[in-house]
Amino acid sequence: MGNINFMVQIFTLQKTTIMTPPLVSVIIPNYNHAPYLDERIRSIVEQSFQDFEIILLDDCSTDQSISILNKWAKHPKISHFIVNKQNSGSTFLQWEKGFSLAKGKYIWIAESDDVAHPDFLNITVNYLNQFPDASLCFTGSFLIDASGNIDSRNWDIWTKSEATKNFSYIENKHFITHQLLWFNAIYNASAVLFRRSALSEIDNTYKQLHYCGDWYFWSELIRKGHVIIVYNKLNYFRQHNIKVSPKAEANGLQFKEGFIVIEHISKSFHLSAFIQNAAKGALYRKIKKYNKFSTPDIKNKLLEEFNQRYKTRPIFLRICYRIQKLISKHK
Repeated sequence: MGNINFMVQIFTLQKTTIMTPPLVSVIIPNYNHAPYLDERIRSIVEQSFQDFEIILLDDCSTDQSISILNKWAKHPKISHFIVNKQNSGSTFLQWEKGFSLAKGKYIWIAESDDVAHPDFLNITVNYLNQFPDASLCFTGSFLIDASGNIDSRNWDIWTKSEATKNFSYIENKHFITHQLLWFNAIYNASAVLFRRSALSEIDNTYKQLHYCGDWYFWSELIRKGHVIIVYNKLNYFRQHNIKVSPKAEANGLQFKEGFIVIEHISKSFHLSAFIQNAAKGALYRKIKKYNKFSTPDIKNKLLEEFNQRYKTRPIFLRICYRIQKLISKHK
């Protein structure tokens, strides 16, 4: 009788372990990133933190991606492997598909061409566990080229005092008014871990955008909680000629969709008229300086659209922006 009870207890324990959802759901949305997939997936399965599932999504790739993904499909960490029959045309639609499958308390969108430091999950999970009212945690990133060489550029805007700290816990409206309103401070999804619960009742307009959808998405998550910045580069953000960003930038999409994001953030966080005008002034300044990959025709159309949307004279908006910069500098 004692042996029978022992066997029942072991079976129950094993069943409970199997049924318990993972703490983290890792979504890998892939499209034509065959050269980077092995390194990407390996950097995830070899994380020092191991309580996670991996959701593999392929958006009808035309390269060798499927054959590579098939080799990983039976790995014990893979909970789903889905290949679209037709290309969706949007990475954000792939994000949504991953969200619908995710079982974890936390979600990591691990872009298929990037690479992770082995301690990325261990550190970000620890901070989100420590601060339950934070909706997301993000780290710094190295920029790497197609071969994995580290770029000399640095996209992490940290002050000297911040760079000496491990992390900052920032109230959501403060983060919005000092960072996210002015630019997409969370420039790479692979550097972010966020709470799945923050996805409830968010504005899904981000799925309709092609360049600034992530910027819009982060603002929605931050409405639900505060922000943790880890002052450590635990992510490797790959730059290569397959990326769609340069073409979008050449067409000025970052500004066309930027109008939408800035207006949405201003409304969602009930920002003052002065701050809104300062943000418009900053955007106008960027359009005026916009030369990379652009043509005068595109630039002129952007300025025309700006003037149609905002009837206030640009010089006034730029003055508001300069005043706001001075205020922020002396805080």
